[in-house]
Amino acid sequence: LASKFFSFYLSHTITMKLNELKRNDKAILLNIHCKEPLKTHLYHLGCTPKTKITYCHATPCKQMILIRIRGFLLAIRKEDAQNIEVKRK
Repeated sequence: LASKFFSFYLSHTITMKLNELKRNDKAILLNIHCKEPLKTHLYHLGCTPKTKITYCHATPCKQMILIRIRGFLLAIRKEDAQNIEVKRK
């Protein structure tokens, strides 16, 4: 039942890319569309669907973004963040 609800929820929400969030925005991670080695690495770091994240800030050179996920800070390259689908809370 929970998976059916989540599928319905995904089909009726407006999604955005992780790099489109603004400072202190909270979101729920929906899907990762990266190549397999990076996708697996992100899964091992706790970036799994339905996980709550907070966009902290971008680095001064704007090439990396910092997110808070499961209690720790994670830096992600901006080009990889374009492949991560989220829903703003």
